[in-house]
Amino acid sequence: MIPVYILSGTDGRVLTIDDQSVDQDVGADFTAVLTSIEFEAGEWSSLRRVIQTVHLGTSATILITPIADESVDASKTQAFVRDAATYGAVAQVDCRTATHGTRHQVMVAVPQHAGLTELGGYTRHLVPRRTERGD
Repeated sequence: MIPVYILSGTDGRVLTIDDQSVDQDVGADFTAVLTSIEFEAGEWSSLRRVIQTVHLGTSATILITPIADESVDASKTQAFVRDAATYGAVAQVDCRTATHGTRHQVMVAVPQHAGLTELGGYTRHLVPRRTERGD
């Protein structure tokens, strides 16, 4: 087994997160944050939609924030609450947005969870800029 550690942002403690005596996979012991790699359309485009897969133990709150050209606009953060009883053990979070730029990323945070929560793959939808208008 490979030990996995995190650093607490409030008091500087180092925690091992694969030790059940430290983290019981419940509550808000820490906020998991994942920022995607940049995806480029080659030119100016709009990020219109992100579909994130979440594997749920019981329930989780997921925050999705679009990033354009390395600029985070917190006003576009959307919160989603998913629970396994309603959405199943593997849930889809469908985040519709309108963020414009040449390089796009997505920041996904899980500030609240009950039970093991894992982030899976995601799909993103970019709309390239129109270069000419039709008749």
